[in-house]
Amino acid sequence: NYNTYQVFHLMSQASQLLDNLSNWYVRRNRRRFWKSENDSDKSAAYFTLYTVLMNYVKVMAPVIPFVCDKIYTNLALPMKGEVLDSIHLCDFPSVDTSCIDESIIEEVDTIIQIVSLSRSARNKANIKIRQPLAELALFADKNIQDIALNNKNEILEELNIKSLKLVENENELVQYSVKPNFSILGQKYGKEVSRITSYLSKVDNDKLIHYIRSDKPIKVEGDDGVLEILPEELILEEIPINGYGISSGKNIIVGVYTEISEELKQEGMVRDLIRQVQNLRKDSGLKVEDRIEIGILGSTELNAAVQSHESYFMNEVLGVKLDMTSAASLIFNNS
Repeated sequence: NYNTYQVFHLMSQASQLLDNLSNWYVRRNRRRFWKSENDSDKSAAYFTLYTVLMNYVKVMAPVIPFVCDKIYTNLALPMKGEVLDSIHLCDFPSVDTSCIDESIIEEVDTIIQIVSLSRSARNKANIKIRQPLAELALFADKNIQDIALNNKNEILEELNIKSLKLVENENELVQYSVKPNFSILGQKYGKEVSRITSYLSKVDNDKLIHYIRSDKPIKVEGDDGVLEILPEELILEEIPINGYGISSGKNIIVGVYTEISEELKQEGMVRDLIRQVQNLRKDSGLKVEDRIEIGILGSTELNAAVQSHESYFMNEVLGVKLDMTSAASLIFNNS
């Protein structure tokens, strides 16, 4: 992109890389960064992040010169050894093809696709991510299913779902209804739309779905000749079944089970409370490692939820004491 002066392509790719780095690598490895032991695992996590950031700013320096130079200075100063005065005196990074593992790239891309579709299914069902759900169902080919099984814990943790179920038939999750796209067909065929609608109502639904997925035109025969209906001139409506909220992509369908038990509801309440406490920690200027005392005056329902998940709650907020009777007398303290 530099050689052809197509900076807009570079910026698009750079933005995607930064999104993957922050929303996937950093977020998925935050416990490795936060843990108190300075072991090899923690060092490896930091070294990987440092290497990626340093090479990233070197690549971006020609188009974002001042910001990248400042970031380079902040990254380089704490490091031992020779440090150049400016990023613009550094060699431009070269690609080490020995570090490229296509199988890992495919695996991670598949995980991201599964998670993204599952989040979409949650959104369609209007269920926030902090509310735990019982089951994630996945319909896909064997390769995708194997990747999902090998990374089950990471996928379920990311989605806040308890279990993964592989389904062999998409009909366990979704049914389809094929409808004419009147806004397109009306402009193209005018009064012939009624003939098309009548034909579609008589044809087997599975046959129509096959034509759409195969990207083949559907021929509508009649006294006035044959009409060819293109797949994009039809609407393939997904109808979730069996209590699932669904979302689909190429060769993959995910379903999140939307029925919420009382136990899951309580856990969701506790997760919401954890978020509020974490925001309060931040607003109070506490350090990440500071321990706190917590006071809660809530409803009977909230108190029951906290008591059922007290150990998890206290661990997440780094709490050392919990008082659920006189919150007004408590303040945040370092301990």
